[in-house]
Amino acid sequence: MENWNIVSVTLNRRSEEEDRHIHKNLTVDSSGNLLEEIEYDMDSNILYKKIYRYFDTGGICSYTEIDHHNELVEKHTYTKDDYGYINKIVYEYGDGSKQIQDITFTDLGDTEKVIISDENGDILGSELYILNEHRKVKEMIELDADNNETAKHIYRYNDKGDQISEEQYIDNELYKKELFEYDINGNIIKRAEKECSYNSHIVESYKYDNNNNQIHSSVINGGILIFENKCEYDDNNELLTEEFYELSSEGKIISYEKLIHERNMN
Repeated sequence: MENWNIVSVTLNRRSEEEDRHIHKNLTVDSSGNLLEEIEYDMDSNILYKKIYRYFDTGGICSYTEIDHHNELVEKHTYTKDDYGYINKIVYEYGDGSKQIQDITFTDLGDTEKVIISDENGDILGSELYILNEHRKVKEMIELDADNNETAKHIYRYNDKGDQISEEQYIDNELYKKELFEYDINGNIIKRAEKECSYNSHIVESYKYDNNNNQIHSSVINGGILIFENKCEYDDNNELLTEEFYELSSEGKIISYEKLIHERNMN
């Protein structure tokens, strides 16, 4: 079991420190699984707490988020069938409502259909998955409670099986399109998103070191750089620092924050 503090350092435009406080506290088990995440405000008050639990065989079995009043924000509970596939997900919310997803599979164990219902058992809608010859999802169709199509997603892949595009259609019209590019190690290096109705075009770019650790990311909106993040790691590939730059549409720095990851030795 390990405990980490993430220290937030706010700097001004002259790179002078204006504030320093513990931003998050993380508890990690011996397998590297995140067990608990607590975020604090600048006055060390708890903003939220996230709790993660895992199956003995691996994979998350529950996720719980609690707010600063120690009240439930949401909880996700995962159930596996006899074959080890997650066949049910229950989403619980602070207002008492629930959304239940019941998942059915093909004979080969691929997701075939998801039926979505509420806390009273009333059907809200469903998702249908259509696979290609390589057992990759090529279409996902969203249906309402009356089985009317509300949206369709079309996926395409490269020869390595990496997803290279997703198109979302609403009322048979293209609503959003995403394109993906990868390096020779399979790391995503670019994600481009275009929302047709809003004429929005966002491009995210990523760079990695020789150990496939992400060391740089940026977001360009409409041809203008609006966000940038730089990361540093130690010799054990543990994340040491993150630097965030948020920029205005004129290219001026709005905020600059540095996060320092420190193992808590107490």
